[in-house]
Amino acid sequence: MSYVVLARKHRPQTFDEVIGQEPITRTLKNALAQGRVHHAYLLCGSRGVGKTTTARVLAKALNCDSGPTPEPCGKCVSCEEIRAGTAVDVIEIDGASHTGVDDVRELCESVRYMPARGRRKIYIIDEVHMFSPSAFNALLKTLEEPPPHVVFVFATTEPHKLPATILSRCQRFDFRRLTDARLREHLRAIVLREGLRVDDGGLSLIARASEGGVRDALSLLDQVVAYAGGEAVTEAQVAEVLGVADRRSLLALADAVLGRDAGRALGVLEEVFRAGHDLGRFAAAFLSHLRDLAVAASVDDPGPLLDMSDGERRDVLAQASRTERARALSLFERFARATEEVLRAQSPKVVLEVALLDLLDAEPLLPLGDLLDRLESLEGRLAGAAASGAPGAATPSLPRPTTAPESGGSRAQASIAPRPQPIAPLAAAAAPGSWRALIDDLGAQNPRLAGIYALAKPLRFDEGEIVLGLPAGSLELEIGSERARDLEAFVSARSGGRPVRVRIEAAAPDAPAPLSVAEVEEGKQQAEREKRRREAIEHPTIRAAVDILGGDVRNVRTE
Repeated sequence: MSYVVLARKHRPQTFDEVIGQEPITRTLKNALAQGRVHHAYLLCGSRGVGKTTTARVLAKALNCDSGPTPEPCGKCVSCEEIRAGTAVDVIEIDGASHTGVDDVRELCESVRYMPARGRRKIYIIDEVHMFSPSAFNALLKTLEEPPPHVVFVFATTEPHKLPATILSRCQRFDFRRLTDARLREHLRAIVLREGLRVDDGGLSLIARASEGGVRDALSLLDQVVAYAGGEAVTEAQVAEVLGVADRRSLLALADAVLGRDAGRALGVLEEVFRAGHDLGRFAAAFLSHLRDLAVAASVDDPGPLLDMSDGERRDVLAQASRTERARALSLFERFARATEEVLRAQSPKVVLEVALLDLLDAEPLLPLGDLLDRLESLEGRLAGAAASGAPGAATPSLPRPTTAPESGGSRAQASIAPRPQPIAPLAAAAAPGSWRALIDDLGAQNPRLAGIYALAKPLRFDEGEIVLGLPAGSLELEIGSERARDLEAFVSARSGGRPVRVRIEAAAPDAPAPLSVAEVEEGKQQAEREKRRREAIEHPTIRAAVDILGGDVRNVRTE
């Protein structure tokens, strides 16, 4: 006897065997029990979720010798013929090959004749959305008032293509994709029934690759069992057959990204590439893993939202425990854009490598609207503190928030604008304290520009020129060089109208600035400022402001 594939061998024969569609099967069973059978049903859903199977079970329930019944016996002649596909009263039509109006007219003529053997004539039309507009129009009258012995069951993966006139004449049921967990349980039951050996990791990969379709899952199971040649099927073998990376690769890559280990991240990608896995599918799988991390880091009880095995869930929760929610969201947001580029790229490996390197430097995203709301609240509190006589006006600052690039490619920053002060001659502008005051004044007029040059260090100065250092390779260096003319205009205006040239250079983050006369003078005042700083940051109002923003106090301005 020839081999029967698992998808056909384990096709459900009763409503109770149709998994994952309980609301639909319960409605049909109750309709049969109460004698409320409709004359036209529309079954919608993606491939392999049970539409045609449910239609055949309904046909058996209507024509069973003991029916109509919600529990067809499966043993009578009618049930056996429907199961074998030889029942003359159950007519299955492929809508893709019967699209014309003549085909539908022939169908409408045949419905007038009584069933040859059974109680009802059941027309099961698959992919009904393939009918032409004229074919649908020819079907309308018969569909609205069919003979009492006829039941139509339409199945489609694209219900939006059906005319509203057809939809209004049918009872519609939408079939859902199965969750990975439910599909994995179903596969495990079939594996046990067949006497096969497949580990849980392999079943999880099959369930994930089938995208909620039972038929696809059983077809993949057939394929990996044949590959194993009678031996126990492992997760690694399933990954090799399906051309996808296993969970270990995703976990290893996530560990490398979270640990900012560039060498390890690129090494994992190289292993995946050498194994012949499709990089587009791997990128999509890693994006899904980052989604799981974001959910686990954001929700107190993420278990129901993580559709995976218990072992996989433990691994994800362990990684999430080492990840801040804001960073997990930032990683997902960045890699989501990269995944689209990988799918379009001619050299996906190169794009994916650079995308992973970009993830290593990802900082938490802070919505600018939320930041502004919090700053407005803080301004009110600080105003109250000033009125009550705080010992110093402190400027709390958040860790530099990363926001979506605005026009011009710059990054938006929000700060509390201090009271503008005139600065000393040009040489004094290079002193740390005076430079900070200059940037604070710039923030009152142009917060975005101030946010860029807040990272700058005065490296040297001559009369008429200031040389600033920005971190090498940073976005601030690129934008700061482009906006140097704007800074020149501002510094010139603050220096009594004398022309000032600003030059931007790349500098290491820890590059020391050479001492100047102004810096020496600044050092003399450092002790006094430190004393006032500590008094200010310990003030209850300032501490409350820091708690609101979740930051720290970087600078204290005293009048």
